[in-house]
Amino acid sequence: MKILGLSILSALIVLAANTLAKRKTERIEILSSVSLMINYIDTQIAYSRLSVPKLLKSLENSGEFSKLSFLKDADALLAGGQESKTAWKTAVEDYLKVSPLVKEDGETLIAFFNGLGSTDIEGQRNNCKTYSELFKMKAESMRKKAESSAKLYNCLGMTAAALVFIILY
Repeated sequence: MKILGLSILSALIVLAANTLAKRKTERIEILSSVSLMINYIDTQIAYSRLSVPKLLKSLENSGEFSKLSFLKDADALLAGGQESKTAWKTAVEDYLKVSPLVKEDGETLIAFFNGLGSTDIEGQRNNCKTYSELFKMKAESMRKKAESSAKLYNCLGMTAAALVFIILY
């Protein structure tokens, strides 16, 4: 019975380490999706000249950004009568609670959206280019770190599990 308990505890330690590595990978994927979303917005501003509410609806309907569930939430808040910047901020803050993104990512997303619709088209496109590049660089930087840290998390998890098993046995 003792060995079974120790085995389960060891497995949980390894699982926790794998979960940490997975959340980093998910964050990278989301940051990449955000960069693509901003490029999509840039294209829509340049060629369609959609208003911000129509732009959000277009993003939600595109299907390319299903990982970014805050888009659907922001659109629903807009439909409920909230102002676009408030709806975006609320949706992003709620998304941070359930996603692997960190507070800094959310603040950057909110800052990006605050620049939409507040300047001329060229200014909005420059805003898009700046933030798209920023999210792309964050994702690339994390991708480089994640390759080594995923192995490290798995190795540390296995080592910690083995130590717990040895010490408690």
